[in-house]
Amino acid sequence: MNADDCWSDPIHGDGPRVLVVLDGSLASLAALRVAVTEARRRHAHLQAIRVLPGVGALPGLPDGHEFFARLREGVWASLREALGRVPADIDISTAVARGAGPALVAMAGGEDDLLVLGGGEGRLLRRWRSAAVSRYCVTHARCPVLTDVGTSPS
Repeated sequence: MNADDCWSDPIHGDGPRVLVVLDGSLASLAALRVAVTEARRRHAHLQAIRVLPGVGALPGLPDGHEFFARLREGVWASLREALGRVPADIDISTAVARGAGPALVAMAGGEDDLLVLGGGEGRLLRRWRSAAVSRYCVTHARCPVLTDVGTSPS
């Protein structure tokens, strides 16, 4: 992943991070709740990420393009939807990334990071894609990965 593959709010300070992927599904909102709890427990920064499928998604759009600002605002809306409000007691930033698995592994590069992924739900293709991303992250990430958080068997 290079600098053109991720658009992010600034992260203040170093230290542990909890990264959570949000796609609007119930599973991702459950993962967000787990990630907030983990961020509090670890005294970590929470980074909520909206992933665009495909490494080549939207090539050439500059970092400041309003499309990415709207996607990041959607992540803030997901925070409010899942939690009732944006927590004031933890440091939170949002990001938009391309390429699902590889982008997430690159973002969660620190050994003291934690990557939290909700389970797939809905249509077969979406469940398959979610499982593939989870497998990629578990196999390649340098940090611990929590998968299928808050999901129940169908």
